[in-house]
Amino acid sequence: MRKQEILKLLRSKIKRVNFPKDIDFNINSEKKELVITMTRNGICSNMQTDAAAFEGWAICLKAWLPEYIEKVIVSGKSFSPSKNEKEHYNRFLYRLKKFEEMYIWACSDGFKDDIIKFDKLHLVINVPNDDAEKKASHKEAQLERAFLAENKAFCDVINQQLPVHLFNEEISKGKSVTPSSFLDIWSIKYNTLNIYELKQKTNKKVGIISELMFYVNVMVDVMKGKIKIPESSSYRSFGKLYDFYKTKKCKYINGYMLADALHPLIEGRKSDILNIYLSNKYVRYFHKPIHEFKCLETEKQFKLTSNPIFESAKFGGILKIGNNEKSKVYKLDYILDTNYNDFNLESGIRSLAKKYFKNFKIAWWGQNEIEPTGHLLSSQIHCLNHLFALREDKDAVLAVINKATNMDFDEVLPSTLDNDGGYIAFEFAYKNDEMLGENDKGARRGVLCTSIDAMIVARKGEGKWLIPIEWKYTENYENEDKTNDTRLYRYGAKIISSARLKTPKDGVAHSIYFQEPSYELMRQTLLCEQLIAKDYAVDFFHINIIPKENTELRKAVENEFMQNLTKDAKFKIIDPQELLEPLKNNDNYKDLINYLETRYWK
Repeated sequence: MRKQEILKLLRSKIKRVNFPKDIDFNINSEKKELVITMTRNGICSNMQTDAAAFEGWAICLKAWLPEYIEKVIVSGKSFSPSKNEKEHYNRFLYRLKKFEEMYIWACSDGFKDDIIKFDKLHLVINVPNDDAEKKASHKEAQLERAFLAENKAFCDVINQQLPVHLFNEEISKGKSVTPSSFLDIWSIKYNTLNIYELKQKTNKKVGIISELMFYVNVMVDVMKGKIKIPESSSYRSFGKLYDFYKTKKCKYINGYMLADALHPLIEGRKSDILNIYLSNKYVRYFHKPIHEFKCLETEKQFKLTSNPIFESAKFGGILKIGNNEKSKVYKLDYILDTNYNDFNLESGIRSLAKKYFKNFKIAWWGQNEIEPTGHLLSSQIHCLNHLFALREDKDAVLAVINKATNMDFDEVLPSTLDNDGGYIAFEFAYKNDEMLGENDKGARRGVLCTSIDAMIVARKGEGKWLIPIEWKYTENYENEDKTNDTRLYRYGAKIISSARLKTPKDGVAHSIYFQEPSYELMRQTLLCEQLIAKDYAVDFFHINIIPKENTELRKAVENEFMQNLTKDAKFKIIDPQELLEPLKNNDNYKDLINYLETRYWK
């Protein structure tokens, strides 16, 4: 089976796939052998390019075509490389040698003599002689720095751009073996060395497998003493890596594909590929989404900690993970010190918001339900900082919802839930036991029941409308199935009878409605429908606030929840800055807009 036949077979399973020109594929169906033929151009290309990534193609094709492939042969003709090609050719030989060592189903043809010669080298790795540039020159560099800022508290040490340049016997110009390259991110936690190969979501190549494998293999050989580190260095935290190497503390090496989007061949068979990728108990491979927006937003909020908007507040607050004796506590630079949590709220609403939550016994999000969280990425705080200042301004609230819904409401009505003259109710919940069967012990607004982040009631003609607002900031979700008997009892029949939610063809249990972000939106939909059935309103317009940069969450809501709404449903995703567009020229909100621009919008 030749290259184009293999491609046709692949496209019968997955459409978005192509082969690079400088690499060839052939399958012997009788022997169940895949032969990957490398060209000179492919061998001497950057190893992350698809033309050079024989390891990536071997693993992907083995995952997609297991009935055709049991053995992989990497074939080609050895050659005498030019001066410009020599280092790339040497790196190819190292990669090929390690590939054969790692997998019993892999072998090579045409390069054995050169591999034997390469194996006689006494490899050493260079050390950093300066720190990485503080200012990022491109998107992936920016993400690297943001990932470090977000994760440094969870590691013994973490750093970036570790030089990986192999030499023979000594580090000198005439002894260079491979091209100079840089490992994106590395960290140490206990007895484990973690290697991260980072790609932004637009950079989706099979080569991520090959590149990560190269760096992991080099570090395996370093930690086993097969590649020497000649000396320590004070730059890029290398001294701690050198100590880790000298004291032989390394028991495991983890390789992470750090990316929100992967090549379709990897994404479509990810679990199979990771299983094939594993070579031994010492080395493990994983995929870890970077969640680009959250990562960059964490760095942005951290940089603002010295900004006057936080006044004299102190940072380094505590994040506790877990609720038992094994709970872990971390001190994070992007969480306010407990004594300064109030400074997470804009100064003009600080005391009023706290009083509002206390008066109506509303739970604050986080580890302490009676005080605002100090976490700078809290969506509850994000919501309050945008909306609380206008809750008593009838005209401002009306202008905002009319622009958002394009419904031309006549007026907004005071919240009958709060009954304090305000036009926005926060953490709205109303008779949830009666409406949804939610009767968990300790349930109140904001905790252990369906709560809507902000609720507005508006009049259009003689009809009263509900405007529920679900507010998100940096959230992202894994595909966790929340189905259980209690939830099916509470929501199952209501989903089936809903006028706005389509009934799943395969039944309600384990459906998209029991996975976030749809799970929360589903419950809010049902609560509003129950209120309408009780004549509290004639209809509702559901708004989901998600920053436009959080494309991951927006896509999830669009593809999962919105695809399961009926034509009767009124639902819209809106960026928070777009929501408050009507107030930008309103002098009463000049200070608020300046605050939001500084903290969130720029």
